[in-house]
Amino acid sequence: MGTADDEFLIGQGSQPFPYAREAYQFTGYTSWVGRDFNNKLQEIQQLKRDHPDVVHSPAWPFMQEEYTRMADYVVTSSAQRHSLRLLDCNAALSKELRDLNSRHSICVERPKYDRVLSENDQLHSDRERLAAKVGQRDLNRIHDLKEIEFLRRDLERQVRERELQVREEAELHRRRSEEELERTWRRRSEEEARKAAEEVEQRWRLQHEEMERQLSQRVNELNLTLMEERRSARSSLDEACRSLENERLTYEGHMAWMEADRISDYGRGFYRGGLEVQ
Repeated sequence: MGTADDEFLIGQGSQPFPYAREAYQFTGYTSWVGRDFNNKLQEIQQLKRDHPDVVHSPAWPFMQEEYTRMADYVVTSSAQRHSLRLLDCNAALSKELRDLNSRHSICVERPKYDRVLSENDQLHSDRERLAAKVGQRDLNRIHDLKEIEFLRRDLERQVRERELQVREEAELHRRRSEEELERTWRRRSEEEARKAAEEVEQRWRLQHEEMERQLSQRVNELNLTLMEERRSARSSLDEACRSLENERLTYEGHMAWMEADRISDYGRGFYRGGLEVQ
């Protein structure tokens, strides 16, 4: 009932589902839509594997959409064959266009060898002219085979030399291109290395400045702490000096008082130690 493998229904012809006159016969339409969509999706994936060139076609997304769209009608076998023929034609056209583009690119990208080709054409024309002259000489002088052989060898030598020259020019061009590419790569590498070195130097300078600032701040803090400690030590020293001075004054006053007491008791000439008392 409306699957891709079934033949046309009576009266439907090549029209899709919305235009079929026997629409009432498609009672299981929704279920068939899901099955046919998965089937078509697998077929188009297999087609992509069999024909890798089809994905390069500009119309490939639209063909894929038309080939896998099953929400409007059930694809019949004729529509399937038509889609396959369309994909094959587009794949062939894509390959032909790619070959044409390659030939066109070869013609466009080799303008430097036009001079070489023209010189080769000139050599070929000279060879044809000399061959005609040799033919005339053969008619006139059959015995002059050595000269003909010499001319033939000379022409072959010229062709070989010209071919060698063309190869040398191509090799020189390739070598120059490689040298230019190497110089460009070396210049870019040097620029990147210089930029990296500048970034590292800038980062190191910032770190150095930050470290100097931190060290300066630490030195200032240590200087303030040292000044506070010196001030505290100086005040402690002054306090100790005042205490010693007070003790000295107290001791001297006590000794003066004892001396005055002794003088008042024994007189000024009395000395302890068994000396004579005056």
